[in-house]
Amino acid sequence: MNRRSLLPALGGAALTLRAAEETKPKRTMQLGAFSISLAVKDLDASRTFYEKFGFKVFFGDASKNFLIMKNGDQVIVCFMECSKRTS
Repeated sequence: MNRRSLLPALGGAALTLRAAEETKPKRTMQLGAFSISLAVKDLDASRTFYEKFGFKVFFGDASKNFLIMKNGDQVIVCFMECSKRTS
């Protein structure tokens, strides 16, 4: 076997490997359910902002300074940040 006869054979093997890799299912990270809690300065503005992304109030009460919003499995908890900090 010489170089000229070897190159087409190797090229064919490389194409076969590439085709096999392209047919493999791609693995993606599945996050599943998750939540985040945010201290906000304006609860009504935050609610309006997150509603634009499909979140809906799921639980909570603005008069009690917190809302839990949900979009599918994702949850955002918005609560009014304290105006005074105690040390």
